[in-house]
Amino acid sequence: APPSAGNPPPPNASSLWSTPSLPVRMVHGPISQYSVENGRSACTCIALRAASDVLVQLSNNSTSSGSGSGSLETILTVTFLQMSIVLGVETYDNLKVVDAGMEHKSAEEVLATGSYPSLSQDGPVLQGMLSSTSPPEQQPLGLYTLLSASQDSTNWTCVLITKPPETVLVVLPPTTTTTTTTSPPSYSFALIDSHPRPQQFQAQQSYARLHANLHDLVISLNAIFPCAQLGPDIPE
Repeated sequence: APPSAGNPPPPNASSLWSTPSLPVRMVHGPISQYSVENGRSACTCIALRAASDVLVQLSNNSTSSGSGSGSLETILTVTFLQMSIVLGVETYDNLKVVDAGMEHKSAEEVLATGSYPSLSQDGPVLQGMLSSTSPPEQQPLGLYTLLSASQDSTNWTCVLITKPPETVLVVLPPTTTTTTTTSPPSYSFALIDSHPRPQQFQAQQSYARLHANLHDLVISLNAIFPCAQLGPDIPE
């Protein structure tokens, strides 16, 4: 996919995919999904709740000020992270009353229940591939390529990424969004995660990780979803 506004041209060397090009901002939540009863398997509902809330607030900001750019920094707060988990687990509990045998539900299954009326699935479910054999921008099924193609020209987009059994949320700006490279930069690409990541990001609870561009967002995703080398006994 060609570089778009807000996304720098993809680096030419794979070594550039190990360190963010600009400072990354962390927001640490007070709880994780494991802090709440029945939250262990509720990450899809939590991610959808976060998507619903962030898109509504971005839309409101855009309507009132003419632009939603840069507003992620004011939306993604400690309280936002906490309420996404509490209300997401509440939805999970309500769905479990209807389907007692439910452990995990896919995002499309949850959306089909009408639990999040402000959300709609915009596009098919895509299956990606993690690989270390080539730089991410050269992988046709890699995160960089698929997320770049998922951006809309005028609207903010949320993408749920699932690597069983975990689901996280990514927030992407319109392709027309411009980001500054000053210090600190403007942050328009976000990773919202209800899981603790103490080793990757010193996140003892949930967190939101804000980035200035798609390149840096993919670096964060690579940290929590590393590729696994398949042995000769695993068919392609």
